[in-house]
Amino acid sequence: MYPVSYYVMDVNVCAPAMLVAVALAMSIDYSLFLLTRFNEERLDGRSITQSLEIALATQGHTIVVSGATLALCFTSMLVLPTSTITSMAAGAATAVLQSVLVSLSLTPALLLTMPRFFTADRMLGLTLDGTPFGTYRRASSGTVAQFGATIDRPTIIENPQPKKESIWAHLGRCSQRGAPVMFLFLALVMVPFAMALTRFSYVEDLTPLMQTTHPATKAFISISNIYGQDLTTPVQLLIMAPSQKAMASREWSLATCHMLQDLATKVTDRMHEEGHDYTMTTADFNGLMIFRGGCLADGLKFGVIDVMPAVHMYGMYDMVADLLSNRNQTATQVYVHCQVDLFSEVGEAWMRAVRASLPRPEVIRQPLGGHQDADSANYVPYGRWDDVEIGALW
Repeated sequence: MYPVSYYVMDVNVCAPAMLVAVALAMSIDYSLFLLTRFNEERLDGRSITQSLEIALATQGHTIVVSGATLALCFTSMLVLPTSTITSMAAGAATAVLQSVLVSLSLTPALLLTMPRFFTADRMLGLTLDGTPFGTYRRASSGTVAQFGATIDRPTIIENPQPKKESIWAHLGRCSQRGAPVMFLFLALVMVPFAMALTRFSYVEDLTPLMQTTHPATKAFISISNIYGQDLTTPVQLLIMAPSQKAMASREWSLATCHMLQDLATKVTDRMHEEGHDYTMTTADFNGLMIFRGGCLADGLKFGVIDVMPAVHMYGMYDMVADLLSNRNQTATQVYVHCQVDLFSEVGEAWMRAVRASLPRPEVIRQPLGGHQDADSANYVPYGRWDDVEIGALW
């Protein structure tokens, strides 16, 4: 799934597990199809090559049709507007196609390389012959006998009674006879579902992943309802200053504050471009350099009164700085408030707008050396703002 995640789309964390499960299940089934028919032809006295040719001509066709049908069903899920389902569908379709390819190439090669290993009735000196689980053997006439015995021709019933056809076989035959009519009928049935799909909105939350009756789930929901999602699912920006001295300077604080104010404007413009009535304000940022939309380097005013000197005097600013900064005082967190449910359609659009509004230089230096693409969000240097080097953002 790495090429898909790198070049095509985001991949959910459950997609690789889905891929492994489907690949394992389909590979076992398809290999058993071939091996069963191969053993039957070998018991009929045919050569290894002839047995494999017949197995590929019959069961191989079944494998191709089955794999193509499954892959088509999985790829049809790509029309759903959610990365969780589409990534799992892409993984499952890829696994099915790989299983078909392996079953029609590697399995026949193994059968030709070690035919006795796959067709031997005895293994390690043990056998089930003479027991109710003994192997089936075919006589030269093509009739089947059990427990290693052969059936004499006079004992064979010449005119056996025909089996009564099941309802599923009858349904399949009717569907094949009227294939065009059946296709039109299924297409008409799909119309209302396709129309409903155009109004489909996907919301992802943590609560579906939690046990509904567990006390922790109820407490989580109560906390979210009372205190808001800023407490349960906070959004934070981590700003790395060039140095401890720079982070403590008034110039750095002002430049970083102005950068965040500009970021609010860009996010608002992007949300309006996507058709969402959402206005992000500077008051949505809270950190060491900005509070209630204003830059703390210019003071913290309530009306005409500046209380910032008192905040410094009584050590409240230093206390908050210890909570929001690292030990070396070279990095600080900025809390970002989302005005809607973060897991709603508008909330997801807001998150995309915030990420898209961040600067993306052409070449980005990683903290541990090397280079990476501009699309990566691991390390985003802002460079200079207001002619001040403000550092980098995570």
